[in-house]
Amino acid sequence: MTTLLNKSSDGPALQRLAFKNQTVAPVLSALPRLAYSMRETASMLGVNYQTVYRLNKRGLLKSSGKLRTKLFPVTEIERFLTATSGK
Repeated sequence: MTTLLNKSSDGPALQRLAFKNQTVAPVLSALPRLAYSMRETASMLGVNYQTVYRLNKRGLLKSSGKLRTKLFPVTEIERFLTATSGK
Protein backbone atom coordinates (compact mmCIF):
# COMPACT_ATOMS: atom_id res chain seq x y z
CA MET A 1 0.00 0.00 0.00
CA THR A 2 1.28 3.48 -0.82
CA THR A 3 0.53 6.70 0.98
CA LEU A 4 1.03 10.26 -0.23
CA LEU A 5 2.06 12.74 2.42
CA ASN A 6 2.07 16.44 1.60
CA LYS A 7 4.70 18.30 3.59
CA SER A 8 4.02 22.04 3.69
CA SER A 9 7.72 22.77 4.24
CA ASP A 10 8.53 21.03 0.94
CA GLY A 11 6.30 23.34 -1.08
CA PRO A 12 3.39 22.46 -3.34
CA ALA A 13 5.47 20.77 -6.06
CA LEU A 14 7.05 18.13 -3.85
CA GLN A 15 5.20 15.32 -2.14
CA ARG A 16 6.50 12.26 -0.39
CA LEU A 17 5.57 8.73 -1.40
CA ALA A 18 5.72 6.21 1.42
CA PHE A 19 5.64 2.49 0.69
CA LYS A 20 4.79 -0.01 3.39
CA ASN A 21 7.96 -1.02 5.29
CA GLN A 22 10.14 1.38 3.28
CA THR A 23 11.62 4.82 3.75
CA VAL A 24 9.93 7.94 2.41
CA ALA A 25 11.09 9.04 -1.07
CA PRO A 26 10.43 12.44 -2.73
CA VAL A 27 8.09 12.51 -5.74
CA LEU A 28 7.45 15.46 -8.05
CA SER A 29 3.73 16.13 -8.39
CA ALA A 30 4.16 18.69 -11.16
CA LEU A 31 5.18 16.33 -13.95
CA PRO A 32 4.42 17.62 -17.46
CA ARG A 33 1.12 16.44 -18.91
CA LEU A 34 1.42 14.39 -22.08
CA ALA A 35 -2.30 14.09 -22.81
CA TYR A 36 -5.62 15.59 -21.78
CA SER A 37 -9.17 14.25 -21.47
CA MET A 38 -11.95 15.35 -23.78
CA ARG A 39 -13.29 17.90 -21.30
CA GLU A 40 -9.81 19.28 -20.56
CA THR A 41 -9.11 19.57 -24.29
CA ALA A 42 -12.42 21.36 -24.82
CA SER A 43 -11.60 23.77 -22.01
CA MET A 44 -8.16 24.51 -23.49
CA LEU A 45 -9.65 25.12 -26.94
CA GLY A 46 -12.53 27.17 -25.54
CA VAL A 47 -15.25 24.96 -27.03
CA ASN A 48 -17.88 22.56 -25.74
CA TYR A 49 -16.79 18.96 -25.12
CA GLN A 50 -19.31 17.82 -27.76
CA THR A 51 -17.35 19.84 -30.33
CA VAL A 52 -14.19 17.94 -29.41
CA TYR A 53 -16.17 14.69 -29.70
CA ARG A 54 -17.32 15.66 -33.20
CA LEU A 55 -13.80 16.71 -34.26
CA ASN A 56 -12.53 13.35 -33.05
CA LYS A 57 -15.30 11.47 -34.83
CA ARG A 58 -14.50 13.28 -38.10
CA GLY A 59 -10.79 12.50 -37.74
CA LEU A 60 -9.73 16.13 -37.39
CA LEU A 61 -8.48 15.67 -33.82
CA LYS A 62 -7.07 12.24 -33.04
CA SER A 63 -7.16 10.61 -29.60
CA SER A 64 -5.41 7.58 -28.19
CA GLY A 65 -7.34 4.61 -29.49
CA LYS A 66 -6.34 1.92 -27.01
CA LEU A 67 -7.89 3.39 -23.87
CA ARG A 68 -11.44 3.43 -22.58
CA THR A 69 -11.16 7.15 -21.86
CA LYS A 70 -10.21 9.26 -24.86
CA LEU A 71 -6.96 11.08 -24.26
CA PHE A 72 -5.68 13.74 -26.62
CA PRO A 73 -1.88 14.09 -26.77
CA VAL A 74 -0.49 17.60 -26.44
CA THR A 75 1.27 17.20 -29.80
CA GLU A 76 -2.05 16.37 -31.49
CA ILE A 77 -3.77 19.42 -29.97
CA GLU A 78 -0.88 21.62 -31.15
CA ARG A 79 -1.03 20.02 -34.63
CA PHE A 80 -4.76 20.70 -34.84
CA LEU A 81 -4.33 24.34 -33.83
CA THR A 82 -1.52 24.84 -36.34
CA ALA A 83 -3.44 23.14 -39.15
CA THR A 84 -6.61 25.13 -38.53
CA SER A 85 -5.06 28.55 -38.00
CA GLY A 86 -5.76 30.95 -40.83
CA LYS A 87 -2.08 31.64 -41.61
